[in-house]
Amino acid sequence: PTHARLSPRRVVCRSRIDAASMTSEEVSSAMEELKRQARDRSALENGDAGPPRHWIIDREALEVLKPSVVFVQNTCAVCDASSDDVLHALDETGLDCNIV
Repeated sequence: PTHARLSPRRVVCRSRIDAASMTSEEVSSAMEELKRQARDRSALENGDAGPPRHWIIDREALEVLKPSVVFVQNTCAVCDASSDDVLHALDETGLDCNIV
């Protein structure tokens, strides 16, 4: 539909690592380190898993855009923002969206 084609679009997530100059092995290693840190943090916080925080989700942009549909994918644990990160961000902003 026209309104969907003309709606503002913006990528609201980015990786916590700068993979531009890294090999695929370095990227995998850096993401594994982020996951390890998240597990360690969870253990210290009384077992409360909380969001994985592998990716940075721009919550302010989400609040401004107020999306009705959010696309997530879990095809690659290294390359994709995890749906858990996205769902936690949506929950924190109080947005009610259709997740695809």
